[in-house]
Amino acid sequence: MIRFSDRERIKGEGRPRMKTDGLINRERVEELSSHSDEPTSTLERILVVDDDPSVLDFLAKLLVRQGYQVETASSFGEAITLLQESPFALTLTDLSLPDGNGIDLINRVHSRDPHAICILITGFGTMESAIDAIHARVYDFLPKPFDMNQLLATVRNGLERRCLEIENQRLIEELQAERQSLQVRVDEATQDLQTKLNEVEKLNNEITVLFEIMRDIRGDLRMSESLDRLSEYLKRALEFDSLFWVVMDMSDQLISHRDLSDAIPSQFALHDLSPSQLEDLRSLISGKEDLGVRQSLIRNWMMTHLEPDLKGGDLIVGPFRTSSEFFGVIGVCRSSRFGEEDQRLLSLAVSQLVTLWEENAVIQRGSQMASIGELTAEVAHDLRNGISALRHITDHFLGEIDLSDPQNADYQEVLTENLCRTDDLIRELLALGRQEEDLSHTTPVRKLLDRVLRISGRTLERNRVAVEVIVDDEDLVVSGSIKEISEALINVIMNSIQAMEQGGKLTLGAQTSQPASEAEESMGRFVRIFVTDTGQGIPPENLKRVFGRYFTTKSEGTGLGLPRLQKLAKKHLGRTEIESEVGKGTTVSLFLPRV
Repeated sequence: MIRFSDRERIKGEGRPRMKTDGLINRERVEELSSHSDEPTSTLERILVVDDDPSVLDFLAKLLVRQGYQVETASSFGEAITLLQESPFALTLTDLSLPDGNGIDLINRVHSRDPHAICILITGFGTMESAIDAIHARVYDFLPKPFDMNQLLATVRNGLERRCLEIENQRLIEELQAERQSLQVRVDEATQDLQTKLNEVEKLNNEITVLFEIMRDIRGDLRMSESLDRLSEYLKRALEFDSLFWVVMDMSDQLISHRDLSDAIPSQFALHDLSPSQLEDLRSLISGKEDLGVRQSLIRNWMMTHLEPDLKGGDLIVGPFRTSSEFFGVIGVCRSSRFGEEDQRLLSLAVSQLVTLWEENAVIQRGSQMASIGELTAEVAHDLRNGISALRHITDHFLGEIDLSDPQNADYQEVLTENLCRTDDLIRELLALGRQEEDLSHTTPVRKLLDRVLRISGRTLERNRVAVEVIVDDEDLVVSGSIKEISEALINVIMNSIQAMEQGGKLTLGAQTSQPASEAEESMGRFVRIFVTDTGQGIPPENLKRVFGRYFTTKSEGTGLGLPRLQKLAKKHLGRTEIESEVGKGTTVSLFLPRV
């Protein structure tokens, strides 16, 4: 076999001398190859197969001059050997070969490369051979003798067709890959959509339960009845086998309830439990552990003491908790496993019930406070009239006695101080009984602080209290009336003065504050107005009680200062905080929405 790779045109040379084996002179081929200065593409490799050496020589030279890389074979076996080494873009073969035929060779070529171009040449052709050529997907059938130009055109067109087929196949594969990728995305989107639909269905179930709870329980203040209603809704939503709840009511008494699907709901007999078990339960509910730990502990307690025979099943618990306290749990049991969605639904339902309890409690307290406020206003008005009469009588008697006498002077001081204290108490009682003010007022913070210091300045100076004012933004504005806020802050300052009996330092300030909860985030930024003193501080056991009405550690105080501050904060959707360390001082903060 001989390989041709020379692209140089040979002019003026005669036909190369043939060897006795009918192949082209090897030395001449190597000479032609040494003059090749351009590499040829592997897609342009051509195999020529013919048992006639002169035909091989002619076709090889013709194709090399056209820039193709040519290899020749004089037999079927020789051609197969070349094909096994590497593929050819085009095969030009005689129909009749010494050890085979061109049709079989073409089939072997196509089995290796389906895009290969095969051209059949023959000196004698029959209808049968033509049909076989068609079946073998022969590109063209050229009879001998053939026209050189026709041969070159056929080779060129065949190679172009091969390029088009390969490009077409590449595009088809790209389209198939894109289609598969698109199908994957469609499947993923379909799966995501199904997941979302499942979530929507679960949310719809949750919303239905919550709506029924709100519709039927709103306005019902009896805890046991509302818990009965809750168990009915949860039964439909969770399909539990039994339900327990353990609740500590406002009087610190334990209530437990048990509801079985196959029996009438019955009260669980707490008195059947030992005192130590009850004490364990009370400590679990009112303990200082975080919510997750307490839920787990109470869950274990319930599994142990309330339903021992359900240890092989599953139990989930939801907390009864407000924003400030944890006072019980509800547990749902069944033989099959609960999922995360079941736990979430239980927690949401319980949370909704607690919210309704809080709302009802607020409404009830509001109604009670309104009645108390009206009564307080009437009593305070009558007291003020009586105090006015006492003040006139006191002034009259004081004008009749000798005030140079030390004892009389002491009497005057005691009477005056107590009358002033009584006036202050009546004024605070009247403030508690007044109707809520319009919430549309706004107050510049700097103006507010100036007013507070102007009113309390002399008292601070007289009690040897140094004052520092800190404001990080002079343009801060909060909601609320300047009169109401300043009165509340002055009460706090008076408490600070009394805590610094030997004098000290008071810091009055305002700064922008970030929301402390999700509820506050919807309202934007807040302004923190704070009063810090260097007084004696508040003991830890009293710190949680300072916002309670009428709580005071002073023999002459009313205990209404900080409750009024807290009431002011709640009215304007704000909050209060207090920090204190015994021996170092106290900081009281009022947070109001920034306008």
